[in-house]
Amino acid sequence: MIRIKINDQIFTADFNDVPAANELIEKMPFTIHMSDLNNKEKYYYLDCSLSSATAYCPSTIYEGEIMCWSRDTLVIFYRTFSNSYGGYVKLGRIKELDELTSLLKKNQSIEATFSLLEE
Repeated sequence: MIRIKINDQIFTADFNDVPAANELIEKMPFTIHMSDLNNKEKYYYLDCSLSSATAYCPSTIYEGEIMCWSRDTLVIFYRTFSNSYGGYVKLGRIKELDELTSLLKKNQSIEATFSLLEE
């Protein structure tokens, strides 16, 4: 389980057991500044590419999903929408959807700290 602190709010996420997600977990903890795109996602260009062996084109992207796009862009989605773009790797999903959507809708950019959740 992953802890994500966005601005001053704490979220938890389950990450999938895929190479790209495992590579990102190995880099934790890290803090990034994410920008808004199309009023439905926050993104950050990573310093290095992640594995893309499981890249695909989801027909629907759901709020709370965390994905990697084009091997080097980390994305948190806060709206559900139909999609026609490929190149996504599903990394995980944030659990607290109502709080996430509310926070990300009202902030054009965010600071996000990703870390392993202490058990």
